[in-house]
Amino acid sequence: MHEFRKKVKQPQKSASNPFFKSNYVTLEGVVKAIDEALEDTGLSFTQIVEDAGNGAVSVSTEVDHESGEYKIIGPLTLTPEKRTPQGFGSAITYAKRYQLAAAFGITSDVDDDGNAGSFNQPQGGYQNQGYQNQPRQPQPKPQPSVHRQYVATVTKMAKENNFEVDMLHQTTVELLGIENKTAFTDKDYRKMLEYLPETLKKLKE
Repeated sequence: MHEFRKKVKQPQKSASNPFFKSNYVTLEGVVKAIDEALEDTGLSFTQIVEDAGNGAVSVSTEVDHESGEYKIIGPLTLTPEKRTPQGFGSAITYAKRYQLAAAFGITSDVDDDGNAGSFNQPQGGYQNQGYQNQPRQPQPKPQPSVHRQYVATVTKMAKENNFEVDMLHQTTVELLGIENKTAFTDKDYRKMLEYLPETLKKLKE
């Protein structure tokens, strides 16, 4: 794995995530980056998809070395938002991407630096021009929206616990049973903020 790490090149984040307004690496991009670095390392991988029951699917990833040593990652079990071929396909693709990225050290997560950096920035700041004889009154510090609070919190907690941001977010949504996963309300964000510690606990079990 040491030889692989020296050779691997981090792939381009070419797909967009509308929730975070950011980009991430597709499964194809992750696989391509890994395949290009595997040559002459003795490493290979296999991914197994299984029916986990109750409308869920699970993916396990096995990393093998020519010496006979191997490591199994998973299973990672997900319940699709919609129990359709497309829904199951999306869940399987996500699980494969997440596990491969974790196993081989690929940075495939959303590029959240811009979101995190703009978290506490005031909006529409006023600048006094030519009226220095009139003291500027202190303005109350704008409070971040519930959405911004959630994005900043889930990003921080994911990084501190070595999880992908999108994984922590999607798991929280699934565990809370939020039906509309594309248009969250302030009430949804508050629920998710409160539930994030419980999500982390379940992911670590």
